[in-house]
Amino acid sequence: MSGKVALGDKPLSGGQVTFQPDDAKGNKAQGMFAGPIGSDGTYSITTDGKPGAPLGWYKVTVGTMVPGGKPNPFPINSKYTNPMQSGLTVEVVENAPAGKYDLKVTK
Repeated sequence: MSGKVALGDKPLSGGQVTFQPDDAKGNKAQGMFAGPIGSDGTYSITTDGKPGAPLGWYKVTVGTMVPGGKPNPFPINSKYTNPMQSGLTVEVVENAPAGKYDLKVTK
């Protein structure tokens, strides 16, 4: 599964997207699922080396500071690093249409 992260109308060109299972919406998956954001704003989530994450609802965070990495030249609002404040949620479903997992962030 993959998507794009945009800051306004431009791709966010680095960082990481993390999916945290949303227990309040019935997702009992264990762990968190993450993927790096490429220079074109695209990201891919994998689980045990396979594309995707278990089906269900997730709280999503976006960070532009990756441990050991350089800061992203596009600073974003720090709320996106906290799953309780980001306001980003997605439902992972089978056969998702293109763009289903696209995310938008602000400064």
